[in-house]
Amino acid sequence: TSIAFSCNPEINDLNKLSMVYLSDIRSLKLCSDLVVLNCCETGIGTIVKGEGTLALNRAFTIAGARNIIYTLYEIYDSSSSQLTQLLFTNIFAGQDYATALHHAKLQMLEQGYAPVHWAGFVLVGK
Repeated sequence: TSIAFSCNPEINDLNKLSMVYLSDIRSLKLCSDLVVLNCCETGIGTIVKGEGTLALNRAFTIAGARNIIYTLYEIYDSSSSQLTQLLFTNIFAGQDYATALHHAKLQMLEQGYAPVHWAGFVLVGK
């Protein structure tokens, strides 16, 4: 698993992208209180006997992130953007991360979004 970075969204040549791999992330020394992985299947990975699931979210845990919000399946860009905006609005209003995510999901439901648009987001942490 890797993350590809580009300053130009028109670039679709992997040789012109900057790649970051799980091993790169695991070796970071993070002191982040919250990491939000707002892309598809960031909690899905390879199951390793004795280790559990090795996925993008786990790499950030190993790197030192105390709380991680990640996804369990493919998500829609527009609704994940909406959920993330609601999440951070709730956090900046003083809610703890679990409450903020819970309320963001309720707000999505109130706005008419079906669970497929928001239910795959989960929080793990302290």
